[in-house]
Amino acid sequence: MAVRRERVNLPMAEPTQIRRWRHHRGVVRVHPFYSHSAGATIEMEGSSRILEVGTRRSAETGERIMVPARIRSGSSHRVQWPVVIVLGLVGGVAWGVFARVWMRFISTDPQFTWNGTLFIVIGFGLAGLAQSAAFLGRRAHLRRPQMTALRVATFASLLPLGMAAGGPVFPTIVLAPLALTHTDWSRRARIAVGGVAMLPVLFVARILSEDLPVLRTLVGFLWFFVIYAGIAWAAGFTLAPQLDGWRAPRAVRAVGLAALSIGCLLSGFLLIGVQD
Repeated sequence: MAVRRERVNLPMAEPTQIRRWRHHRGVVRVHPFYSHSAGATIEMEGSSRILEVGTRRSAETGERIMVPARIRSGSSHRVQWPVVIVLGLVGGVAWGVFARVWMRFISTDPQFTWNGTLFIVIGFGLAGLAQSAAFLGRRAHLRRPQMTALRVATFASLLPLGMAAGGPVFPTIVLAPLALTHTDWSRRARIAVGGVAMLPVLFVARILSEDLPVLRTLVGFLWFFVIYAGIAWAAGFTLAPQLDGWRAPRAVRAVGLAALSIGCLLSGFLLIGVQD
């Protein structure tokens, strides 16, 4: 399928500013990319194929430009939404069991209750269910008001993961997806947020090394890293930016930055308190 390979100057923060590309058989519409990369999908009218486009920095001007990436099968081969919801729920429950077994592995004095186990497994299941809904909302290209309401609800589903022993590591669940998905931020800002997200991870590594033998510490830390990498990946469907060209007013961004800074400080105090 021939597609005209025209380059379009495109700011990274507004990847859907260009609404239409011309195709020799008709009009091509640009939608926000519902994955975690900063790009867009271009769906050809009357076709079951989608052209994925990304962005790269121009060597001549230093600006971001949109460039074709690949052509893949379109919506006719998408997984149906009930299947996505069930997979999210089942995957969340399975991840909760995986996390509970890890807790047993690293514990030097295992004392678990069924109530605690059910709370963890159900919490993970609800989080998986909610993140699958966030994925579906992005795939359906919901308008900003509807998608914002959905993202608020799906973020609330992550809160139980920050209760009790999960509290010190909850900042990682929030900050890691922000650093990975907000490609419109400066590199310095993303590195700073990612660095703060890694502090609880390093804290857990230190705690494990103090209580466990070397081999058990290594296995336990890698196990922990896989658990929270999966959680951060799923949370990205909620915390990734909605790439529709809209930018919050400067005052709102300032409030968001202040809230993020306060959260980072509270995270540091929480880690210090746990350590003491």
